[in-house]
Amino acid sequence: MTNSEPLKFTIILPLHRDPTFLPYSIESVLRQTEKSFELFIICDGAPIETIVCAKEFAQRDSRIRVFVFEKGQRFGETHRHTALLEAKGKFIAHIQDDDIWFPNHLREMDILLQEVDFGHVIHAYKDSDQVLCVPGHLDNSFIFDKLSAPENKRFSICGLSVTGYRLEAYRNLPIGWSPAPDDMDTALHMWKKFYAQKGLKFGTRMSITSMKFPATLRDESSKKMIALEMREWLDIAQSQIECDKLSQMVLKKVSGDLMEHIFAVAAMREDLLTLEKTINNLQNQINNNYKINQETIDSLHDRINNMDDHISNIYKSKSWKITWPLRVL
Repeated sequence: MTNSEPLKFTIILPLHRDPTFLPYSIESVLRQTEKSFELFIICDGAPIETIVCAKEFAQRDSRIRVFVFEKGQRFGETHRHTALLEAKGKFIAHIQDDDIWFPNHLREMDILLQEVDFGHVIHAYKDSDQVLCVPGHLDNSFIFDKLSAPENKRFSICGLSVTGYRLEAYRNLPIGWSPAPDDMDTALHMWKKFYAQKGLKFGTRMSITSMKFPATLRDESSKKMIALEMREWLDIAQSQIECDKLSQMVLKKVSGDLMEHIFAVAAMREDLLTLEKTINNLQNQINNNYKINQETIDSLHDRINNMDDHISNIYKSKSWKITWPLRVL
C-alpha cells in the first residue's frame, strides 16, 4: 500500500479494564493478511497500566492510535463516536479486548462490505471445552425483523468483533454511537440504528474468522488461564488448515443441531395430528351423546306435557267435581 491509497479499514478497540487480554487482541489485528488499516484503541477510563500497554504497541506500529478518555456513561459509547470522527478507513470494524481475529478476518469483511453497507461474519465462541457459534444471517427477513423489533433488547447474531459497516453509512445516521439504555445490549442498540435506515444493504458472510473468550465475572487466576488460551489460539489461527478445520467442525455441528430440531419439529407435528384426531373423535362422541340425551329429554318433556293435559282434563271432569266432598274429608 502506498501513502496515496485510501485506507480500507478503521478498527475500533474499546476497553476499560486491565490489560490482561489486550496484547493478544492487538496482536491478532497486526497479523491480518489485509494490511490496509488503522487501529484506534479507545481507553474508556482504563487504568494506567492499560494505557501504557496500548501506547507501547502504538510506538511499535504507526497504524495504532491510542485515545484516552475519562470513564464515560455505560461502556463509553460516545468516545467511540468521537474517535470515528477522525476515521480514515472506508470500512469500520470492531474488536473487543478479550477476542482474537484469525488472519483472514479483514479480508472476509472486505469481500462482504464491498456488497453491503452493514454485515457480519459468523460469531464463534469458546464454551468450556467446545467451540460453538451463533447461527443466522441478515438476509433472512424473519431474523432481521426479530433483531430490529422494538421489544428486542438482548438477542443479536452480530457480536461486536464480527460486525462491520461502511463509514459513509455510519456518518449518514441521525445518531451514531451513544449510551444504550440499561436494559439493552450496547452493540445491539447501535446496530438498530442501522436496521432502521431505509435503503441500506445488509448481509452475512458464512465464514468463521474470530474467537470470542467471554471474560465477565472472572477472578485473577481464571483470567490468566484465559490469557494463555488466547495465546494458544493466536498461534493456532496462523494455520489456514486449522482455521478451515475449525470452521468445518463448528458449521457441521450447527447443521447437525439444525437437523435434530427439524426432526423434533416433524415429530411434534405428528403428535399434534394424532392429538387433533383424538380431539375430533371426542367431539364426535360428545355430539352423539348430546343428540341421544337431547332425544331423551325431549321424550320426557312430551310425557310431562301429556300428564299435564291428563291432569287438566281430570280437573275439568264431572267426576272430579262430584267427588269434591270426599276429598275434603
